[in-house]
Amino acid sequence: MKLSAVEPATVAFNTSTSSTGIVRYVNGSVSAKAPVTSITGSFDGTTVNVTGVQTSGGSLQTVTTSQATLGPGSLSISNLRVDLSRYTAGTTASIDIYADLSGGNGFAPLSNYRLWTADTLTGPTTFTVNGAPQLFSATNTLSGIFLANATDIDNIFVKALNLNNTGRSGINSVNNRTLTNVDGFGRITSTISAFAQPVAAPVPEPSTLAMLSLGLVGIAAVGSVRRRAQP
Repeated sequence: MKLSAVEPATVAFNTSTSSTGIVRYVNGSVSAKAPVTSITGSFDGTTVNVTGVQTSGGSLQTVTTSQATLGPGSLSISNLRVDLSRYTAGTTASIDIYADLSGGNGFAPLSNYRLWTADTLTGPTTFTVNGAPQLFSATNTLSGIFLANATDIDNIFVKALNLNNTGRSGINSVNNRTLTNVDGFGRITSTISAFAQPVAAPVPEPSTLAMLSLGLVGIAAVGSVRRRAQP
């Protein structure tokens, strides 16, 4: 397996080499880091509520014939979009993660596809602007990331990566919630910094890309997704 970046994202990983010269990715060490391109939210004049974050770029996984595949294959996962519009803290409402997908072996590309859901969100998504322009920032982590549809194991991963039964079992184990597998495909951590100022009245049509109607004069943000190594 080879992992590479889909620009403008970058990837990082650790590998180990067996006594027979086989190079493997160290489990839990694979990560992709992508810039945030837009934020969706609402603003009532004093309170900012973030409901979505869009990133750009991602990672490309390519495989050759191996013990886990039937032959060459590839899968690109990029342009993640985290949708918090159905999420309420302290409930089981879904945190949805969308992505653009493309791959080999006749896999038809998918755009803005609901690929994963996240079980847990830590970190603030609501901020109060207290009467004066101010800079606010937050670090959020999504954990417990599993496929939104179990059929995507076959429809996406097995097909695009040309996996055999061994490879399919590997993906299935990643997607299987157990007491010892609470992370699934990994975690997403994002850091958002923005300058905001209060307004006299609620902003019309408050849900806007990059929250431009909130008086933000600059957004500096970056998100990273840490995923388990796959066959």
